[in-house]
Amino acid sequence: MSSLTRRNVLKMTGSLALAGAFPDPAAAAGHAGWAAKVERTEPKIDTPERLFIKNQRTGDVFNDIVKQGPLIFQDAYAELDHLMRDWRRDEVISMDRGLIDLLLAVQKEVGHKKPITLISGYRSKSTNEMLRRKIRKVAKNSYHIKGMAVDMRIEGVSTGALRQIALQEHVGGVGYYPSKGFVHVDTGPFRTWRG
Repeated sequence: MSSLTRRNVLKMTGSLALAGAFPDPAAAAGHAGWAAKVERTEPKIDTPERLFIKNQRTGDVFNDIVKQGPLIFQDAYAELDHLMRDWRRDEVISMDRGLIDLLLAVQKEVGHKKPITLISGYRSKSTNEMLRRKIRKVAKNSYHIKGMAVDMRIEGVSTGALRQIALQEHVGGVGYYPSKGFVHVDTGPFRTWRG
């Protein structure tokens, strides 16, 4: 199956409607038995899941639909992978899709008026080692290296509130850094800490 893009989904659903993929109660009138059971209903369309995120270091912004029901937009994920890259080395990997789901859940809770500000996403091993030499609390086997972690903040949302929202999801690790004004979330084992 070819990958779907956000831009061609509307074309596809419009074509399905024109091709008669959705039941037409008027056409059913000629079929006794089935006609009595037909009700005029709109086809169920899943709510699009939107992510609004900005990279603090590069200024890159993504504000678009990532998925809609079973439809996953690979072009959106590719843009997010690029936005969350190791900006020091301009190195991109495929970020953990569970992490994207976690960010979608956090954003759904706080709304889309302000972007999630990405402080740190993917880090190459060399970037992580450089940071470990400067900051003693940087983990040697950080989930950032695996594309499974982000450090984030949202303007107008306290780090305490952001921490609580992340904890409610009960996914991976939640690090609370109130003095630095950010929260770490990852998709590793569930654990919490204060930095």
